[in-house]
Amino acid sequence: MNDDLMSLFRKGSAVIMIIGRKGWGKTGFALRLGEDAYEQDLIKRIGSNIKTEDKRVDHVTTFYHLKEWLHQKGKKYFVFDEAGKHLARTRFMSSMNKIILDIIQLIRHYDAYFTAIAPSERFIDTKYLGSEILDCRIKKIHLKSAEVRNYLTFRAYMIRNIPRTTIRFWSKDIAEFSMETKLDLKKLSAYESAAYQWGKGINMDDIGADMQPPKHRVQVSRMIRKYLSMHFEKLSHSNK
Repeated sequence: MNDDLMSLFRKGSAVIMIIGRKGWGKTGFALRLGEDAYEQDLIKRIGSNIKTEDKRVDHVTTFYHLKEWLHQKGKKYFVFDEAGKHLARTRFMSSMNKIILDIIQLIRHYDAYFTAIAPSERFIDTKYLGSEILDCRIKKIHLKSAEVRNYLTFRAYMIRNIPRTTIRFWSKDIAEFSMETKLDLKKLSAYESAAYQWGKGINMDDIGADMQPPKHRVQVSRMIRKYLSMHFEKLSHSNK
């Protein structure tokens, strides 16, 4: 990739947006940016909600995991595919829009690099298109061509004959990104853990099989009922 694009990875952090029609290589281009930055030792890790078996890429699908991942040593580059689903103009203050803002805030805090991928500008709120937030906007106009507007170097130009990424990925296997907080079940009591897992829709047989020692579904059911009865009794007393 050219020196102007690589200059984005020599800054404290950078926020990049890649747009373009389906099949025009947005995801591959985003990963190629990370691949080139990795080869030039400008970053140490690549993270994404895109599924890949490449050892250079970590699968990151929750805000909690992203924060943990960024906290590790070394410069990092995060690729967020299908951002258009989360930046819809009609849902500016939706929870997913807030996730994007939270991601950008994290990226800036950890001096990391971030690329959001979307099919078109019409899917994205104008709040995210300005140079106040974006450092670079890239529009794929063909599989091997793109228009670049680098707000950091004040340059606008075309690039052609874009090389393919060597990172193999599954374009149809892109995980939804969520704000779900990781819960350590080991820190919960057996009753709390059983009730939590049941609330998540896990079968009582499966819950009991994971317990030490394993328990029958009838025992699990009793544990859940006991926990819920104690819980609601506490709520009842607290409201008096």
